[in-house]
Amino acid sequence: GSTLFPYTTLFRSGDFDKAVAAYRKALELSPGNVAVRNNLALSLVQVGKLDDGIKILEGVVNSEDSTVQTRQNLAMFLALKGRFAEAERLAGEDLPPDAVA
Repeated sequence: GSTLFPYTTLFRSGDFDKAVAAYRKALELSPGNVAVRNNLALSLVQVGKLDDGIKILEGVVNSEDSTVQTRQNLAMFLALKGRFAEAERLAGEDLPPDAVA
């Protein structure tokens, strides 16, 4: 939403280190915010912290706050990590079988 605009601007500008810092601050203010957690994970992956991004999204995906976006982002991160079976299973929760294979 509009409350994420300043952070989203940093992410889109490619200033991922500042985006990580901004999303961490936003998370302190709104710990349960799924959009902030998702975008923090995306930003962390952009600065080379794939494991941290996976950990954040695993927490979201394994909760009642799971969304298609968080599951698909986690599937992508797992594939980048070489965890293909997990990535395929997770992607398959939302995509038709022919889109996953």
